[in-house]
Amino acid sequence: MSKSKKKGLTIDEKRHRLLELFHQKKDVFLLKDLEKLGPKEKGIVMQSVKDILQSLVADDLVESDKIGSSTYFWSFPAKAVKTKKQKIKDLKQKISEIKQKSKELDIELKKYQLSDKEAQRREKALNELHSLENKRNELKAKLEVLKDCDPQFIKQLNKDCEVSKEAINRWTDNVFLVKSWCKQKFGIEDSELNKQFSIPEDFDYPE
Repeated sequence: MSKSKKKGLTIDEKRHRLLELFHQKKDVFLLKDLEKLGPKEKGIVMQSVKDILQSLVADDLVESDKIGSSTYFWSFPAKAVKTKKQKIKDLKQKISEIKQKSKELDIELKKYQLSDKEAQRREKALNELHSLENKRNELKAKLEVLKDCDPQFIKQLNKDCEVSKEAINRWTDNVFLVKSWCKQKFGIEDSELNKQFSIPEDFDYPE
């Protein structure tokens, strides 16, 4: 049975090993030096040394400086400890900021939730108002039907009837006066006057 192929190193493992190389050697290196030492002492494939090195520089775990046409790289344990402490500090600061932002968002969320409750109360109040308005309209319609039984309404109706009766009597008087004047002036009979002016034969004062 053939042996299984050896599993390669992950990026994190390569980073750790290359940084460990710096701390163990405590020296300054050129890229070509690291490309020789990486495979030999840490099992890092030469082709990946440059990319791993650049990632360590980007994370401020390895320092670099260009002198002339050459770029030198170094990283000492004290620097690594300081960098890690700074990273921890930065992470704590970010955690604190996230917690503060979370509190602010919770407050905003509660405001929106409160607004939702207020909206629900307003909607409930409006529904009750519409219901009461409908009820009022129904009662007004019933009152309109029953107002004939209202003593005040009946009293006013009787008063209006008396006023109307007095007016009718006045006009009846006027009609009789005109008919009397026509009879005396022109000698016209009642029946002829009634016919000419469309006056009913039984025209008289209301009872």
